Amino acid sequence: MRITSEAHLAPLLAPLEPDGVGRPLDDSGDYAWLDEEMMKIGSLQHGEVDWEGAEARAARLLGQAGKDLKVLGHLLHCLQRGGDGVRFALSLHLLAGSLEQWWDRAYPFQGPKGARLRPRLFRQFTQRAAALAEPLDFSNAEDEHQACQAALDALLAGARDRQLPDDALVELRRQLQQARPRQASSAPAATRRGAAGEALVTTRGRDEAPPAAKMPEMRLEAGNERGNRQALLKMADFLDEQSPGEALCYRLRRHAIWGAIQALPASRDGGRTELAPVAADRVADYRDALARGGDAELWRRIENSLAVSPYWLEGHRLSATLAERLGHPRCAEAIRDEAARFVARLPGLEALSFNDGSP
Repeated sequence: MRITSEAHLAPLLAPLEPDGVGRPLDDSGDYAWLDEEMMKIGSLQHGEVDWEGAEARAARLLGQAGKDLKVLGHLLHCLQRGGDGVRFALSLHLLAGSLEQWWDRAYPFQGPKGARLRPRLFRQFTQRAAALAEPLDFSNAEDEHQACQAALDALLAGARDRQLPDDALVELRRQLQQARPRQASSAPAATRRGAAGEALVTTRGRDEAPPAAKMPEMRLEAGNERGNRQALLKMADFLDEQSPGEALCYRLRRHAIWGAIQALPASRDGGRTELAPVAADRVADYRDALARGGDAELWRRIENSLAVSPYWLEGHRLSATLAERLGHPRCAEAIRDEAARFVARLPGLEALSFNDGSP
């Protein structure tokens, strides 16, 4: 199993009988294999680590056998290596979810006896996350950067609620701020180019058109869920830049977001899933800005949030409302139509809620 979406995290966070945390894993063959494999890290055998096998076994243990903090640490390491922004964000979601669901009761540091060791383990996890964040590259991937920031915000809140060490998370936040994707062009850069640009127009002639924006490479590969999704999102952004207000852009973006989702996320307690919601303060900001009228920048921000939160249905309603307000009724119709198709394809979706109980 390769973890590529929040839906894959749900069974890892869901409770297991008995007592919500399953059974100890000491006598498990998978556990013994995983522990031995991960001991190769940093040794002469480092290049021989079977990362895919380790990820599959760790996910199987957490989802089917028992909640174990050592196994959690191994799985976080698998997700965070390689500089993949989506999987890094998922690792932060997984750690935040474990704090909320079973951290204090997980093996082998359960209850009061493990109270001194759990903070040390948390510090170890977060220090490693900060170290493994260095290769992250969010160029042309603003949605991935936003997903990492949202996941980190939730993790920071959970750590502080439980008085866990947060210094490494603060450092990680600084790293993410420095890695923020830059706009293709900025006002200062445009100012610096101004004089040269005027001279160029004089030289070439004022009737010469500027060079056309380069179309992104469109390469879809069977089994490459993340790569296909990113390619479709980039194409949607390109089309939107070339033809602002074109409804096709919003249909294509939603195909990229929802295309790989084939089943409802796992749920319990009357429909509550383990999926993390969009940050409450961000949603409140979107609602307030929309109530004041809204603009194209707000629309872009809402669409970016939707790209990393596929089950946030309210966001599509906000986007459609703003599209109409900005004079793009065909875009609003496309957004509503695609959202209705998605809900119809997954009966029961609207009855589910995020892990905090919000719809």
